Amino acid sequence: MTPFQVTVAQMFFELPESDGFLLAGGAALVAQRLTNRPTQDLDFFASPGRGDVPDARDAFEATAAARGWQVRRIRDTTTFCRLVVTGPDDLVLDLALDAPPHSPPTLTFLGPTFNREELAGKKVIALFDRAEARDFTDVYALSATYPKPRLLALAEQQDPGFDISERYSKPL
Repeated sequence: MTPFQVTVAQMFFELPESDGFLLAGGAALVAQRLTNRPTQDLDFFASPGRGDVPDARDAFEATAAARGWQVRRIRDTTTFCRLVVTGPDDLVLDLALDAPPHSPPTLTFLGPTFNREELAGKKVIALFDRAEARDFTDVYALSATYPKPRLLALAEQQDPGFDISERYSKPL
């Protein structure tokens, strides 16, 4: 994590409007010490009724402007917002409504995150959904902590429709 990413994440979680949001994605894996892969973005997810994307966006933009950062909206709806934040570095910040966590969050140096096993399951699902290089890198790193059958079981816990048949277990 770059110092700017750490500052942005911590600043976001200082906002009252961040209540209900959890850090997800690659940054959460780093915060949970499950990988050390560099990441280009910060993902903050809340479940419907627990967080408000427009309120969090507006509060973040105001606080970022007060710090002299530039914020540009790339995509903006009531359930998803992608921002590009320019300060000492550039980073992408996503705010989204998503399914509620299955487990209590974990407090990390960046702020509240999905717990380790939930992150691992979500990452396996991401690997099979989009198969980006970062997903392969992350699942490889996760395999040092969780054996393959456990990773597949964690994915199934996140998405009961996830098919752990022979067809899917070979690529992992």
